[in-house]
Amino acid sequence: MTGGFIRGRTSNDRFFNVTTDVTLLERNIRYQLGNDLPFVLAKSLTQLAKTAQGIIARGIVDKYDRPTRFTRNATFIEPATKRKLEAAVFFK
Repeated sequence: MTGGFIRGRTSNDRFFNVTTDVTLLERNIRYQLGNDLPFVLAKSLTQLAKTAQGIIARGIVDKYDRPTRFTRNATFIEPATKRKLEAAVFFK
């Protein structure tokens, strides 16, 4: 099973992807968590996307001289769900 996937845009409109192969880890965690594993993965992916969103927001503040509130809040996330284990960071 492929683990997390984060999709976003950099300042020059290139996409970056982060993927992982967590087969062995999943087997061990599934033994301990059982049916809660999809929820835990979705929660972790969403938190990772929120962290990435914060890093992008700090980059915007560092890059631009006195950015407006609209510019500072220019990103949003699409959270992961138990059925769709994919979280994304987008620009508005």
